[in-house]
Amino acid sequence: MITVIEKDFIEIKSDRTFHYELKAKNNLVAKGTWDRTDDLLYFNYTVPSDTIRCYTIQINGNELTLNENDVNFSFIKKETIKVINEKTETSRLQNIIRGIIGLTSLLLIAFACSRNRKKINWELVFKGLFIQFIFAIGILKVPFVASIFNQISKGFVKVISFTQAGTDFLFASFITGKIEAPMVNFMVQVLPTIIFFSALTSLFYYLGILQKVVYFFAWMMKKFMKLSGSESLAAVGNIFLGQTEAPLLVSPYLGKMTKSEIFCLMSGGMATIAGGVLAAYIGFLGGSDPVEQLLFAKHLLAASVLSAPAAVIAAKIIIPETEKYNQELKLSKDKIGSNALEAISKGTTDGIRLAVNVGAMLLVFTAIIAMGNYLTNDLIGNWTGINNWIVANTSYTGLTMQFIVGYSFAPIAWLMGIAWKMQYL
Repeated sequence: MITVIEKDFIEIKSDRTFHYELKAKNNLVAKGTWDRTDDLLYFNYTVPSDTIRCYTIQINGNELTLNENDVNFSFIKKETIKVINEKTETSRLQNIIRGIIGLTSLLLIAFACSRNRKKINWELVFKGLFIQFIFAIGILKVPFVASIFNQISKGFVKVISFTQAGTDFLFASFITGKIEAPMVNFMVQVLPTIIFFSALTSLFYYLGILQKVVYFFAWMMKKFMKLSGSESLAAVGNIFLGQTEAPLLVSPYLGKMTKSEIFCLMSGGMATIAGGVLAAYIGFLGGSDPVEQLLFAKHLLAASVLSAPAAVIAAKIIIPETEKYNQELKLSKDKIGSNALEAISKGTTDGIRLAVNVGAMLLVFTAIIAMGNYLTNDLIGNWTGINNWIVANTSYTGLTMQFIVGYSFAPIAWLMGIAWKMQYL
């Protein structure tokens, strides 16, 4: 417990910056920018570390209360300071308009890429949009549904803590019993999470737990959206499993699936986040802070769930169903391994392969970006003097790959729902 003293303060300024100091907490100084949506206040920290935290706010007279995971931080306004009255109705309307424009644009892009526009099942498309809307309302506005997602997110965070026990056993020093500073890196702290989740997923698959969860949601999607049985199973399975594991759920049907069904299966795998990779993202973005891990877990899990019907919509617009398909909703009886131990072993092996693949890809692409930055920034930017103009007029350090890609894809990011002022961060 930390006692707040009189010298502790927080400043939330109208230029969307904040600054607070907690003398009682080792002279902690925090700075960054803020954004508000309804009763949610987002702090985008630049000091002491680059991260994002979300608070539920309450203003009662001169008292401001920030709530984060049932922990309250209360501040009293000084009489000489004016309270910032954010026009939430205007920002809310802007967000809604941006969302409508973005959704319409993405549908038009899919329509332009369609192989057979006359065969598009628009009833399915609108039903998929309706499911997304219901899911979003439930996650954001319905306390019961929000609490379920919160508990599932806490489960992910808890499992990550179990992974840490195995990581400590392998990499901790025999002398201090802790992982030494040089070993606190991406390979040691993040990649083991992928391996553990892969093994755990294989175990749940062998025990039949995953199949039952997938079947329940697939049955609802099939009834409402009139998808084939294999499409429904694959679409829901991709939320929990990876691109390679999800097809196992429909392995008996793969040989007879139509082009539209195969494309829908692959689109779902690309749009959602596999359990092991989801855990890796949570560990990487949230660091060692359970509060941060829980915040990112809820956002990423919600995004993965909402992406399942979105992938179906896009797939069915681009390659509409024109052939007869199998309506049967039946899970494959294939199991991973002949017993639980073999299932764990196979999952571990697959996890190692995936972790090595993730690490190798990151290494190569980071190196390619560094090479690109040398060509664009160190050579072209310095020779032409463009770097000086970029530094003076933007938040970038020069004609880097980040600058080029950031500005090139900013309109697409805006269509996807990112506020314009955050496009170039």
